[in-house]
Amino acid sequence: YVSIREVTGLKLEDDVVPGVNPRRYGGKSYLENGAIVYVPKGDGDSGNDDGGNSVKVSWTVGGAMDIDETELLYGPWDALPDNLADVDSGAYPSVEMTELIHGPGSSFAAVGSTAGRSRWHAQGPSPISPSGEGNDPTFEASIDTSSYPPGTKLAVFAKAKVDSSWLVAASNVGPDGLGPVSHLVNARRNPSYYASNAGKVIRGRKDDWWYSAPITVVVGGASGSQEEEQVMHEAQTNHAPVSVEAVHVNSRASYLPHAMGTVLSRPPHDPFLGNDDYVSRSSMETSGAPTRRSMPILLGSLFVAFFLVLLLVGLIRRRRRRRLYARQRLERVSAEEREEDGFSIGSYRDDPVAGEDDEDAEAGSSGAFLHNEEEEKEK
Repeated sequence: YVSIREVTGLKLEDDVVPGVNPRRYGGKSYLENGAIVYVPKGDGDSGNDDGGNSVKVSWTVGGAMDIDETELLYGPWDALPDNLADVDSGAYPSVEMTELIHGPGSSFAAVGSTAGRSRWHAQGPSPISPSGEGNDPTFEASIDTSSYPPGTKLAVFAKAKVDSSWLVAASNVGPDGLGPVSHLVNARRNPSYYASNAGKVIRGRKDDWWYSAPITVVVGGASGSQEEEQVMHEAQTNHAPVSVEAVHVNSRASYLPHAMGTVLSRPPHDPFLGNDDYVSRSSMETSGAPTRRSMPILLGSLFVAFFLVLLLVGLIRRRRRRRLYARQRLERVSAEEREEDGFSIGSYRDDPVAGEDDEDAEAGSSGAFLHNEEEEKEK
């Protein structure tokens, strides 16, 4: 893998996920989803030959042994397709992207071509970071932004060729001329390699390069301009990652919705008009990302929503309990009525045995009454 780590001393979050390609995600291009770094444009008064328009970029290469060649590639985003990966296969980069970058009349430039060793090499990583931090090799190159007007969005890639020594067969391997046979070596070094099984495909890389996910460098206004002051002010207010010469616009920790809504929405050559223009454009809030000022409102809204959900759940459960209690009460009443009806009917009206006993009792009482009358007559 290849990963861009720093821009003019500003460390970027390492979002490398091997095997994941930067297709369009959530309806947005990688320009919108990837790291965006705002860099003020030099005013030409710098003591350097580039007039203060040099942007230093650092990157690393991993997952290999020998780094045969690596360099930085940059150019305007407008020259790239919407999908950087192949739409059908998902291979990154797509053939269309590589043709646009390397084809005739390409607007992309390559700088800083060099070689090195990875951390897994027997002799250790090379070159080593100037700060001495980490175990990965650190490569550096500078891109010149002097020819780009303010507002230009530059796509910056790092790319590398690795492990060409794997193509050289050992002396104890035969027959001669057999060449690499493993998927690992062919996928890494054979551009024409293709193998498939059960719907799974392994293919070589067409141009034999490994590419990093791109970052975006936004060429800002002149150093010390009103635009730079407003961008830096908002970055410091929202605690965005900032170096002396760069601002990480869309880092996960913070956002710059107002200033960058203005900077990113304007076309190149469009001057920054000042506070009125800043306010009118930022009022559109194209980003919609939360800031520290909006965070209390957001948290309050979430609390109210949570309370309403709890209230609704309580009302629903209370209503269900009432229905259950009413149903149980109705069943008890119905059961009691059935028991009362069964006792009165079976015991007094419809029981034949009980009827015969009643008739015998009435006959006995009548006989006793007549017997008593006869005895009194005789007396």
